[in-house]
Amino acid sequence: YYDANQWICIACPDAYERTGRKLFLSKGEEIYRFMMTGHDTISGGGLYWKEGDKTTKNTCSNGPGILLALDLYNATGKKSYLDTARLLYCWVNEYLRSPDGIYWDAIKPAENNRIDSAAYTYNTGTMLEANVKLYFITKNTHYLKAAQNIAAGSYRRFFRNGRFRSSYWFNAVLLRGYEALYKADKNRKYINAMEEYADDVWARDRDNSTNMIGARPEKELLDQAGMIEIYARLAGM
Repeated sequence: YYDANQWICIACPDAYERTGRKLFLSKGEEIYRFMMTGHDTISGGGLYWKEGDKTTKNTCSNGPGILLALDLYNATGKKSYLDTARLLYCWVNEYLRSPDGIYWDAIKPAENNRIDSAAYTYNTGTMLEANVKLYFITKNTHYLKAAQNIAAGSYRRFFRNGRFRSSYWFNAVLLRGYEALYKADKNRKYINAMEEYADDVWARDRDNSTNMIGARPEKELLDQAGMIEIYARLAGM
């Protein structure tokens, strides 16, 4: 899965910035080269979801790919990374952005470019964060306005009765986008909504005997990690 590698390696440029260890930068560049083997011009461009599988190109393999390319550009100054980010950004917005400002899941090249219109918070989160990063890099307010429109669309689509309607970890990725936007425009609306959600999860989804999160008896590591990230990010804001 291209996205599984990207999720890990978007942390590499950050680790490089924090530590100065070139190992992290090299690993990020290695995964970048791997992910680009999943790019072609079928269905207008974009990255496939899985290596060797030509049936689907997903927002979840392109959004984090944009973030990785932008982070590598910030770390190295190499224009080729920024060019890649813009290439993928334009493709996702042309083919997978919905009219209400969030992002569909995938396009299916093998099915006459059928759109899988499922919507998940993490897809909107990566594209929201990508717009903010592009705004800080280019100083072009178009990207900031796009980020604000995406945030508004995500709020309308996903937030109901104090809950974001997606998995804990997917919502953590959406919070990354909200946090990035807050740093740009200081509007706490979406941070406040995520705080409301986090409080509700703690009140309703927590096992009192273990303090672990999840509605089912079996508790998943990814759920715990997602909520740990949400609480940690909110605590710093």
